[in-house]
Formats: sequence, structure tokens, C-alpha cells
Amino acid sequence: MDFIEVNKENKKTVLLIHPLGFTAEAMKNLIADKLPSDYRYIIPELAGHGKSKKVFKSTEIEAKKIENHLLEKGIREIDLALGASLGGLVLLNLLNSKKIKFNKSIFEACSLSEGSKIKEILARKFVMDKQKKALKDRKFALDEIEKFYGKQWSNIIADTLIGMDKKSVTNLVKTFVYVKVPKLSKADQEKCIFCYGSEEFNLKDSKKIIEKKLPNVKVKIWKGFNHCEIPARNNSYYCRFLEGELG
Repeated sequence: MDFIEVNKENKKTVLLIHPLGFTAEAMKNLIADKLPSDYRYIIPELAGHGKSKKVFKSTEIEAKKIENHLLEKGIREIDLALGASLGGLVLLNLLNSKKIKFNKSIFEACSLSEGSKIKEILARKFVMDKQKKALKDRKFALDEIEKFYGKQWSNIIADTLIGMDKKSVTNLVKTFVYVKVPKLSKADQEKCIFCYGSEEFNLKDSKKIIEKKLPNVKVKIWKGFNHCEIPARNNSYYCRFLEGELG
């Protein structure tokens, strides 16, 4: 796993885990470069994304790679962690491990699906069909992505998804459909913020699972926004929100 690290000399540390289709470099440009320079930023690149040619297997494996990297660097405390979409699922696994102390964790558009075989089959067909169309017509993919995330990020997301192998796609679908929600203490839950766009297709189900399994986390709704849309569409506002959570 490759990592981008910014301001290595600083002790206070922020961990940024990118969403599906993104890259570490894009996460740096979108988030880290807009936040205070007195923090150290660690940004992993997940398997199947960016420069990584490895098959994405599971969020557990990705979380272990990140944990090992942090421990090797002597980092046992994270001031703020942001996991967006797929990155949020990886962050859930990191919190479950308990080897790293997280002072605050923000989950952006994180699936909490309890899953079913039917849901998995439908989701896989949907994603595979989209990928086939994108492979035949890159402009189609660019136009579709640009509607949600703007022109600046459409090339990165489209090329990542087009280049992803079938094994990674299959494993990613399972990752989003079957989510293992960790058992967190009340104190640990109170350090978490789960953010969703009001137009997210899975918002209703996510809120139900939060009420059932994570009743003490804070929930923030971005009115008028879709899945992971606000960091790209209203970046300055989103970065101010993150800066405020840094304290």
C-alpha cells in the first residue's frame, strides 16, 4: 500500500481515507491541502485504486495495512480520521481493532448495510453494467460522474472505475452490501460523526442501523446533496467543517 504523507515533522495527526474511485493524490488536493499546516496528514491509497495494481480483497485487509503503517511510524494516536464511502468502511475496521487511539472519527456517506444475497446480486449487476458502458464509452462515464462530482474529479473517478478488474469489483460490492458494524463503547461512539447527503439512497436504512447499533454517535445531514457529493461540490464549506472538528 502506498501512502502520501504531508508535514511529517508535526506530531498532531490526521488520517484521510479516500472513497471508492478516488486516489490518495486526489484526497490530498481535495482535503489535506485546504486544512491547517500544523497537522501531519497521512493518506493511504487503497488496493485497486490509483497507482495500486493489486486486487481489492476486503476492508479488513486494507485496515490492517494502514494500522501496520501507523504503528511502524510510531503513531498510536490520531487526532482526526476521515473515512469517505469505502474509506469509512476501512475506518470502521480500524476502530474495531483498538490498537490506535482515535480522538475523533468522521464517516462520510458510509454504508451500514446488513446485506442479503438478493441485494448483493442486484448491486453487482448494477455496477458491472455501469462499468461495461463506461468501457465502451468513456464520455458516458465522464458525463455521469460530472453530474455529481464536477468536472475536476470526473477523469480520476472514471479512469479508476474503468481500470478496475472484475475481482476487485465483486469484492467491493460485497464490502458495501455486508457491513460489520463494530461494537463501540458509549465513549467511543461519542467521538464519531456519521455524515450523509439528504439525497443518499441508503440514508433511511443507515439511520435505522445507527439508532439500533450506534445510538450515541452524532449524525449530520447535508441537505440537498447526494453520496459523497458535498466534499467535491462545496469543498470550501466542507473543509471549514473539518477544520472546526480539529478543535
